[in-house]
This record gives sequence, structure tokens and C-alpha cells, in this order.
Amino acid sequence: MTTAAPRNGKKRIDSKQRRREIRDRLLAAIDALAADGDTYSTVSVEKLATTAGISRATFYIYFEGKADLLQAWFAEILEEFADAADRWWSLGADATPDELATALDAVLDVYLGHAGLMAAINDEATQNDELRATLSGAIQRGIEGTRQHIERGQAEGFVDPDLLAAETSAWLVWLIERGMNQGLGAGDDEQSRLLRSNLTSVIWHVLYAGSPAHRAAAGRV
Repeated sequence: MTTAAPRNGKKRIDSKQRRREIRDRLLAAIDALAADGDTYSTVSVEKLATTAGISRATFYIYFEGKADLLQAWFAEILEEFADAADRWWSLGADATPDELATALDAVLDVYLGHAGLMAAINDEATQNDELRATLSGAIQRGIEGTRQHIERGQAEGFVDPDLLAAETSAWLVWLIERGMNQGLGAGDDEQSRLLRSNLTSVIWHVLYAGSPAHRAAAGRV
């Protein structure tokens, strides 16, 4: 009895580690297939497993289906997005356009680092209710965080006081989401540069340029 628990615990740890290893191989396969022009919704489990170097049976040992695989990954990547977004939402009255650009770059870098997988999530979410709900929830958390940033900025004088916080936050987050989904590609550096520059310019002028703090600062120049 004294040795059974450690052995069982070791088995559970090994199983968890093995699932992560299989998941990582499958996620790498998704990126490889996306680079070849395959969309996630049309790729079979058989082809996905073969590309990852595992059997179809092994896939189903660890995942119920393709949507379950993406759910397992997306839960972790959301933490990266949240940490990156906090760099933007923590900006204050003394923030400059360059600092905003750096903060937004952090968000875009998370997406760009997983562009193939994010494309797979958007693709699969059109067919899977659970994954669509997860993606929608992530966007709503982004909208809520942006709304709180706007309201704090209005109270502290560095965000335009005439803006409607809820409506503006929703518009900006959807702008960023669509921009990343449609405009970022790992192999298109010029498109990526333009998107980063344009997003910074739009968000700066929408939120900050018309605020009392920045109008006063501009008047002192």
C-alpha cells in the first residue's frame, strides 16, 4: 500500500507529459500544413496524425477530436495574450506613441508567433460550438479589459472624455482581432509592419490624442 500511491502518481505525471508531447507534435503539424495551404477544417485526423508522426489511434487516446486539440492549446495561449494586453492597459498619462507601439507589438507578437494555430482556431470555430464560445469569451475579456482602461484613462485625463467606453472598446478590439486575423502573416514582413503602424496610429488618435492631458502636452511643445 505504501508504494502504490507513488507509482500511480508517476503514471499520472507520465500520462500528462505524454499528452503534452503529443499535443506539441500535433500543433507543429498544424503549422506545417497551414504553410502548405491546408485549412484546419478540411484536414483529416489521419493526415494530421501522419504529419505529426503518430498514429490515428494515438491521437484519439489523448484527444476527442480536432476541436479538443485546439481547446487544450488555446487555454494556455490566452494567458500569453492577457499578459501582453496588460502592457497596453497599464499605460498612463505619460505614455508616448512609441510606448503604445511597443505595447501593441507585444499583442501582435503573440499572434504572429502562433499564426497557423490561430488560423486553425478561427477556421474550426465556424463549425464547433464549444470552440466558438471559447473564442468569443476571449474576445469579450479583451473588450472588458479595454473598457476598463478607457474608463480609467478618462478619469485620469489621458483618454478622450467624450468617448463611449463600452462601444469604443468593442470597436477597437474587433479592429485588432480582424487586423490580426486578416493582416498578419508569418511570411509577409511588409504587411505586418503596415498593420503594426496603422493600429498604433488609429488607437493613439482615437483614445489619447484628444484627451486633456495630451492636448495640454501638445500645447507646451
